[in-house]
Amino acid sequence: MGALALAALAAWAVWLFGSGLARFAGAVLILISLLRLATHTADPRAIPTLAAGIGLWLAGHWLWAIKHKLWRSQLALNVYSLPGLHHLAPIATNHTRKPSKWAPERPRES
Repeated sequence: MGALALAALAAWAVWLFGSGLARFAGAVLILISLLRLATHTADPRAIPTLAAGIGLWLAGHWLWAIKHKLWRSQLALNVYSLPGLHHLAPIATNHTRKPSKWAPERPRES
């Protein structure tokens, strides 16, 4: 019973504070890893740290979009509008399907 209460408390805390904490922690990790890469130190942790930072930043914006039904920033909207990532977006993005030579876009009938 105590574990269930702890899980409920953790879920409540993530819902309230998770988006801001994830976006902040992701930005810090991205900055740290970019500084490590820019100083040309042979640190093998820089790339995984960068990936974790980007993942946290994206998760924070995803949670914000779920909660508020809008995007927190234009950058988040643009990132989630990229091909592939638009499938993970919890709300509408400005993704547009570009016609290809194999599947040309047909004219719409009014």
